[in-house]
Amino acid sequence: MLHRLDYIWRLFGTGLSFAIFGLGSLILTVFIFPLVAITSPNESLRKSRIQQLIHYVFRFYVGILTFLRVIEFNTEGRERLLGCRGKLIIANHPSLLDVVLLLSIMPRAQCVVKHQLWNSRILGGVMRAAGYIRNDLDSEALIAQCQDVLREEENIILFPEGTRSQPGRPLKFKRGFANIATLTGADLQLVTITCRPTTLTKGEHWYQIPEQRAKFDLSVHNQIDVKEYTRREPRPLAARRLTRDLEQYYVGKLSVG
Repeated sequence: MLHRLDYIWRLFGTGLSFAIFGLGSLILTVFIFPLVAITSPNESLRKSRIQQLIHYVFRFYVGILTFLRVIEFNTEGRERLLGCRGKLIIANHPSLLDVVLLLSIMPRAQCVVKHQLWNSRILGGVMRAAGYIRNDLDSEALIAQCQDVLREEENIILFPEGTRSQPGRPLKFKRGFANIATLTGADLQLVTITCRPTTLTKGEHWYQIPEQRAKFDLSVHNQIDVKEYTRREPRPLAARRLTRDLEQYYVGKLSVG
């Protein structure tokens, strides 16, 4: 009986949290971001303030999720993440909430986002106001934007899988993150995210919640000097080796939990 009541409560809490997220995005886009734009004529200052605002909003939102018992969230090594400046934040991608969790910790971070999100009615205004980087730019424009962001000592969050993981399928990294790393020369900060039981994976609807509360564990690991790769061999080969090495690294880390 108690288990059933807990499930019903978490289903209600999940629906409520999605509604809060949508309403919050609308309020930010229609009211808050224009006010920030008016009071911040300098583009760099405006983006910085909006990113800070998103950080605090997401931190509050994660607090709502934990208060409603929708999720449990634990971190290990978050001080290393807070100390990052001009790094590529590399993370696996088990759930829809991953970027929310990362941005709730990091006050200044950029994301490379799918162009569908850029044009989304709900999230598009947030993406554009924060100056997030579209993933459908041509390669030169994409790298140029990444370099501009890194020069300002902002971090860029990248998910090497390119999309959310699918439970039961082997982890597979695409080479896009490695091309960005080897072309910009930025160090990589490695992060693993585990979610047990899985929730909000690729293809799942919001109401398909697990039987138990999902526990998210975010761990911050090593930093990788990408120049150790590019100084040994031509850049295309270095990107391939980096992709392979990190894929194996994450498979090992996630297999031992």
